Amino acid sequence: MVFRTGPLWALRIAAASSALALAATIPALGEPAISNDGAALAPAAVAAADPQAAVPAQPDREQLAPSETPVPVATTPPPSPAEPHPVVTAAPVPVSDPVLVAVRDQLARAPASAGKADIAALAAFYATRTDGPLWVKGGAFTAPATAIMTALGNAGDWGLDAKSFPLPQLAPGSSPEAQAAAEVALGLSALKYAHQASGGRIDPSTLSRFNDERGTFADPSAVITALATSAKPDETLEVLHPKHEQFQRLHAALVKLRHGDAPKAEPAAIEPPHLSLGSGPPLKPGAEHPDIATIRTHFGIPAASGKEAVYDALLAGAVKSFQADHDLKANGVINAATRQALNGGEARKTRKAPAVADTAQEIDRIALNMERWRWLPADMGVFHIENNIPEYQTRVFQEGKLVHQEKIIVGKTDTPTPVFSANMQFVIFHPEWGVPDGIKVKEIWPYLRRAPEFDFFGGGGGVSDISILKRHNLRVSYNGRPVDASQIDWTKADPRAYQFIQPAGGQNVLGVVKFRFPNRHDVY
Repeated sequence: MVFRTGPLWALRIAAASSALALAATIPALGEPAISNDGAALAPAAVAAADPQAAVPAQPDREQLAPSETPVPVATTPPPSPAEPHPVVTAAPVPVSDPVLVAVRDQLARAPASAGKADIAALAAFYATRTDGPLWVKGGAFTAPATAIMTALGNAGDWGLDAKSFPLPQLAPGSSPEAQAAAEVALGLSALKYAHQASGGRIDPSTLSRFNDERGTFADPSAVITALATSAKPDETLEVLHPKHEQFQRLHAALVKLRHGDAPKAEPAAIEPPHLSLGSGPPLKPGAEHPDIATIRTHFGIPAASGKEAVYDALLAGAVKSFQADHDLKANGVINAATRQALNGGEARKTRKAPAVADTAQEIDRIALNMERWRWLPADMGVFHIENNIPEYQTRVFQEGKLVHQEKIIVGKTDTPTPVFSANMQFVIFHPEWGVPDGIKVKEIWPYLRRAPEFDFFGGGGGVSDISILKRHNLRVSYNGRPVDASQIDWTKADPRAYQFIQPAGGQNVLGVVKFRFPNRHDVY
C-alpha cells in the first residue's frame, strides 16, 4: 500500500445539494511553495485557482460556507478561539458526595488557560450529575477512565502529541480534593484530545493569509455526554478523527513507522493480483492495443463504451502513480520495465529502507499531513474533486471511484495558491472575463501609460496607447458605463477604478465554461 504525504487541494460537489467546494492544504515539509498565477491573458486549458489571473467578471467576495456534515458527536459549528462554544450551566443539583462537591468547586475556580469552552462543558455536566464522579470511584480510577488514559497515551499514533494530554495520578487514600483534581484533569485532557482529533491542533490561518481552512471541532458538551454513556469511551474518542480514506492510510503508515507493524484494527491491504502481460511495443497515451483493456481492468479505470483498448488520460494517471510507486520513471509510457512490474517482477530500481533519521522525519511529515486532513470538511461529498498542487493534477471522484483526471494550472511562490473550501453555486457557459486588479496594475497599466504611436494617416487619435486593449479585445467601463480608453490619461488614472472586460468567444481566457464558488479570493 502506498501512502501519499503531499499536500492536497480538493474541490467537492455534495450530491444532495449539488454544491461544489474547494479545499486545500499547505505544502509539506521540504516541498517548494506553490502559487497560482498562471500566464496572464493566455487561454487556460483548465480553470485555475489564481487570485491574480482568474477573477470572476462579477467579483463575489462571499465568505466560505461552513461544513455541512458535523463530526459524530458535534451538532454545532466550530467555536472561534476567541469565542468559546457557549454552554448554559443549570443551577447545581444539591449533592452530598464530597468528591463531586470538590469537582464543582474546582471547576468554578479553574483558570481560563485550561480552556473556557471545556471548563464550561464540564461545569454544566457536573452541575446536574448526582451519582458521584465519573472517572474516580472508591479512591481509584474506573475502567472507563483507564481506557481513556490509554487512548490519550496513544495519541502519537494519530499524529497528536501525547504530552499535550496530561494523565492524572491518584495515590491510594487520596483526599476528596485530590480525587476531584484527578477527575477534572482527566476530563479536561479528554476534551482537549477531542478538540484536536476532530479539528486539528493549529489554526491554519495563522500560518498564511492565503489559508482559510478550519476544521470542524467536536462540541465539548456532546463529547463529555457521549463519554459518560459509552461502554468503550476510548473508541468514542477514536471516531472523532477524520474518516477520509487518505487520513486512515496515513494513520496506518504512522503506526507502522512508530511500531513496525500495521494497526491491529485494520486488516492488511490486499494487493491486486499480478498480470500476465507478454512483450509488446511501448504504449503511450492515445495508443490503442489489446493490453490496454487488461491494464485498465487491473487498475479499475472506467472507459467510454467501445474504447476499452484506448490508452486515455485517466488510465495514464494510474500508470504514472504505479510507476512512481515502483521507482520507475513516471512518464506514463508502458514499456518493458513497466510490464515487468505489472507482472509482479522486480523493478529496475530497488527502494531503500529509510535510515533511522529519515524515519523520524517521515513520522513528522505524516503527522503534519494528518493535521491538514483535519482542516478539511468532514464530508467531501459523494462527488468531489481533489487538486494536488505540487503534482499539478486534478482528480474527480464519484462514490469513491476516480472518474476523471487531468493537469491543472497552479501559481508561483510570490503569488501562492489560496487554501480554502467553498460551495459551488454557479456554472456559467461562455463567460465574460473581468480582469482582476493585479493584472490591471502589473500587466496592462504599464502599456497604457505609454504615449500613443502616430500612424501615417494622422496620429494615434488619443492621449494613451490602448493597443494592448485592442490586442486582447478588452472593453473599458467606469461605474458600469463604457468609456473611450484612448481619451483617458492613464499616467494619472488609477486602472483599479475601471472595469476591463473581455467578451465571451474563442479569444476569452476562461474558455467555454466557468465554475463559480464564491470566496474572498475571487478564485473559480
